[in-house]
Amino acid sequence: MGTGLRAASAALLAAVSLSAGAADCDISAINEGTAAEVFRACTEAAESGDTGAELNLAYIYAIGKRYQDAARWFRKAAEHGNPDAQYLLGTLSLEGKGVARSPSEAARWLRKAAEQGHSGAQHSLGTLYAGGIGVGRSMSEAVRWYRKAAEQGNAEAMNNLGSAYCAGSGVPQSLSECARLFRKSAELGNDTAMFNLGLMFENGRGVPQDYREAVKWHRMAADHGNARAESNLAALYAEGRGVPVSYTEARSLYESAAAKGYAPACFSLGVMYQFGRPGVSASIPAAVKWYRKAADLGSSQAMVNLGSLYENGQSVARSYGEAARLYRKAAEQGFALGESNLGSMYQRGLGVSRNYSEAVRWFRKAAEQGSPEGQYNLGLMYRQGLGVQRNEREAEKWLRLAAAQGYAAALQALGMQRP
Repeated sequence: MGTGLRAASAALLAAVSLSAGAADCDISAINEGTAAEVFRACTEAAESGDTGAELNLAYIYAIGKRYQDAARWFRKAAEHGNPDAQYLLGTLSLEGKGVARSPSEAARWLRKAAEQGHSGAQHSLGTLYAGGIGVGRSMSEAVRWYRKAAEQGNAEAMNNLGSAYCAGSGVPQSLSECARLFRKSAELGNDTAMFNLGLMFENGRGVPQDYREAVKWHRMAADHGNARAESNLAALYAEGRGVPVSYTEARSLYESAAAKGYAPACFSLGVMYQFGRPGVSASIPAAVKWYRKAADLGSSQAMVNLGSLYENGQSVARSYGEAARLYRKAAEQGFALGESNLGSMYQRGLGVSRNYSEAVRWFRKAAEQGSPEGQYNLGLMYRQGLGVQRNEREAEKWLRLAAAQGYAAALQALGMQRP
C-alpha cells in the first residue's frame, strides 16, 4: 500500500462512521473469529446501497490489497457523496492502485472531498497544486488548501504551509511564520517539521541561532526514524555544536541514516573513513564502500571522491577509465568539481582521448559556477592557447577570479602572495 493510501487508511480506521442499518458491519471489531461474519454483513449492507457499508467493505478490500475491489466500492460510496471515500478513491487514482493512474481524476475526487472539509483531501490537493500534478501548478492555490487543512489541525499541511512561508512561495516570505508553523506541526508529532525546525535553529533562520535547540529537535525527529535528522545530528556531534564532540556517536547516527538509503550520510561515512577521526580508524576500503553506496544513490560529491581514489589507485586498482566515468556522472549532474576534474582528464588524456576543446568546455562549465579549480584551469588554457585561441587578458581574468578565492595555484601563476 502506498504512503498516501496508508496514511489515508489509518485516518479512516480511526474515524470510520457506520451508517444506520449497518451495525453488523463494524470493521473496528474485526478479529480472526469475526472476520467472515463482518465481511458478510458489510457485503450485504453495501449491496443494498448503504454508503457506510460500501466504505467499510472498500476498506476491507484495501487492507487485503485487493485494490480493484476496493476501488469499485470506494467509487460507489464516493458517488453517494462520502468524503472519506472520495479522498481514498482520489488517493488510489493518484497511485494507480485498482484503477488506471490518473492525476486529473485524483484531483477531481480530492477536490470533492476537500470542498466538504476533509482535511486530508485538502492537504493532498494542495500538494497536487504545489507539484502541478493533475492540475496547473499554482502555489497560491496550494497555500489556500494547505491553510484550510492546517486550520483543522493537519500536521502535514502545517509543515507544508511553513515551507511555503520560508520560501516566499505563494505567500510573502515570513521566516517567523515559517518557524511558528513548523513548531505547531512538530508539536503534533510530524518528524519532518521537527527536522525543519531543528534546521532553523541550526542556521538561525526565523529564530535565534541555538545549537542546543537544534540538537533537541533533530534528536526528536531522529527518534522518529527521520534519516535527514539523524545525519544532521551526526554532523552536530562531529563538530561539537550544541553537544560535546563525539565521532563515535556521529558514526552511529550516520550509519542509521545510511541504512535508510540517505545518500549524504553514506557520503559522510566515506569521508570519515577516508581521513579517520578520533575513535574512528581510517580505512580506505570502508571509504570506498560508502562512497560507492552514496554514488549509487546519486551523490555527485561521492562520485568525485570515489573517482579520485580510482585516479590515484588508493586501495583500489588504478583505473583512469573508471575515474573519468565517475567524474562524468558528477559533471552531468552539474557538480562543478566533477566538471573540472573531467576537464582535467581530457586535458591530460587520462581515461579518455586527449581533447583540449572538451577540456575547455568542462573547465568553462565549472568556472562559470564559481569553481576556483575550473577558473584556474580555464585561465591556463587561455594562457597556453590549448583548445582556445591564446588570450592573456582572458587568462588573467580567470586566474584572478580563482586567486580571489585564495586558490594557491592561481596566486602562484599570477606571482601573488596568499593574503
